[in-house]
Amino acid sequence: MKFLSIAFLLLLANSSFALEVPFLSGRIIDETGILDTETKDILEEKLKAHEKETSNQVVVLIIPSLEGEVLEEYSLKVASTWKLGKKKTDNGVLLIIDKADRLLRLDVGY
Repeated sequence: MKFLSIAFLLLLANSSFALEVPFLSGRIIDETGILDTETKDILEEKLKAHEKETSNQVVVLIIPSLEGEVLEEYSLKVASTWKLGKKKTDNGVLLIIDKADRLLRLDVGY
């Protein structure tokens, strides 16, 4: 019984420190401040035009660090939370950039 209680507490503690998925507020979510406003606006406009032209929805997420999470798992968590792209064509694209660890991942619809 003690083992189950300890295991449950460890699971609970582990999930409370999990990196949260940010609110989808636009096509460029820069949590690091690495992009200046002008660059971010230009990229937003280009991605908006691309979406209008092709219907492909592309979103870029720049995070300071994965805080110990696995990039692939976090990327899937973000993609499933945001539900990018259209349902029938599954044409969403997610680019995640982890500044501290110098990692990036590109996820596309199936």
